[in-house]
Amino acid sequence: MPEDPTTTDPSATDPNSTDPPGNKVPDPPTGNGPDLTSEVEKWKSLARKHEKDSKDFRKELDTLKTQSLTEQEKAIAEAKALGASEAKSLFGSKLVASEIKVGLAGRIDGEAFDSLIKGLNVNNFLNDDGDVDTEAVDGFVKALLPPESDDDKKKKSNLNLGQGARGNTSLADDNALENAILRHAGVRRS
Repeated sequence: MPEDPTTTDPSATDPNSTDPPGNKVPDPPTGNGPDLTSEVEKWKSLARKHEKDSKDFRKELDTLKTQSLTEQEKAIAEAKALGASEAKSLFGSKLVASEIKVGLAGRIDGEAFDSLIKGLNVNNFLNDDGDVDTEAVDGFVKALLPPESDDDKKKKSNLNLGQGARGNTSLADDNALENAILRHAGVRRS
């Protein structure tokens, strides 16, 4: 029985196609296929595996590059790595202190904060790359102080910033302005 021309592989007849002949896109799965959650987990695990493999290959490539460097290139690379390490250790601790200060803003005074930071090993809040581990900082701040209550949030929102009156500023009489204008114009109300 001859094949229907509408179902033939387009790459077999298209001279501009880059796909090898016989490559056909599979039909989408129907409701009788595997469970969607198991498929998602399968692809997640494959992605993790490939990510790990990629990191391993990157390390191997870096090792091979290092082995092929001349003595001068090795000295330059070592100096760069040392400089980056020193910069991360110097500024990483300042970044951690800043992150903690932001998390504790308005909930602890300056002297208490200074004494807290002096007694704290801020390197515990840096990841392997020397960057701030914000999840660790957030966890520390939450463990240090209880969450703000609604009253504390209201107090902060009602701060006087010197920008004029807040809240209900009307006088006892809601029509005070109207009454003042009428009085000034000499109109009497009964």
